[in-house]
Amino acid sequence: MHTLADFLTFRTFVTPSVLLGVYYLGAVGMPLFFLYLLRREAFRRIRERLRSAWQWRLGILVMFLAGELAWRIFIEFFVAYFQIRAALTGV
Repeated sequence: MHTLADFLTFRTFVTPSVLLGVYYLGAVGMPLFFLYLLRREAFRRIRERLRSAWQWRLGILVMFLAGELAWRIFIEFFVAYFQIRAALTGV
C-alpha cells in the first residue's frame, strides 16, 4: 500500500482513471469556454470584418474542433506516459 510520503515524493503518480475524469471535464468545458469567448468584444470585431455569416460559423467550427482535438491529444499523451511507466517499472 502506498503512503502519503510516496505520493508527495512522486514515487506514486496520479492514476489514468483520474485523467479520464479530467478529460471529460475539459470536453464539456471546451464548449462553455467557446461560448464565453464568443461574447467577448474582440470576437465581435472579427465577426464584423468577415463578409458573411457562413465564414464566421465555419471559423468557429474549426476553432472548436481544433480545441477538442488538442485537448484529446494532451490527455492521451499522459495516458501513454503512465502506460509506458507501468511497463518499464512493472507496477
